[in-house]
Amino acid sequence: MDEIRLLLFGLVIALLLGPNESLKCFQCAETTDTGHCALDVAGLLNASLGLPTWYHYAKDCTASKTDWTLCMIQTTETNGKKQLFHRGCHDGHTFDIGLDSPRFHNISANNDSTCAYVKDTNLLVCYSFCDEDFCNGPQPEPQKVCNFTISSDGFYENVENPCHGLCLLPEVFLCLLSLMTSLYFI
Repeated sequence: MDEIRLLLFGLVIALLLGPNESLKCFQCAETTDTGHCALDVAGLLNASLGLPTWYHYAKDCTASKTDWTLCMIQTTETNGKKQLFHRGCHDGHTFDIGLDSPRFHNISANNDSTCAYVKDTNLLVCYSFCDEDFCNGPQPEPQKVCNFTISSDGFYENVENPCHGLCLLPEVFLCLLSLMTSLYFI
């Protein structure tokens, strides 16, 4: 029984402390600012939560290309009319030919937009960069934190788990700890 508890504890620690160097961004593009990429907030949120959507919005950037370390939003306009709305992955250094400007070099990853009229075109191009998962789109409301106490002496062993069996991060650790504690008292 001690081996099982030790194995479960090691698994919990490995899951919580294991490296996660992957960056996930929203990925979509369209030639209008009234389409799904700009306005499908529910679809984008579902994608960020790993739920199914009718359109594939989520992209694992660093798994696709290791130097894609930023999420971005790019917009392109001509005479006030949107030509392109693009959410995606970026390296922060490489820009499409004809859409580059010195203003785009060294943009901070703080989600502020930097815009420039591109030389020899009639295009206003804007970029914003950020470096957290799904930061280039709508953000879900914070999950309700479910706190409960488990006593090692078993005093609270019959108290019902207020999470009702649902474990959301960072409560996963508490729920697994609850499972391990209940195994101890069996």
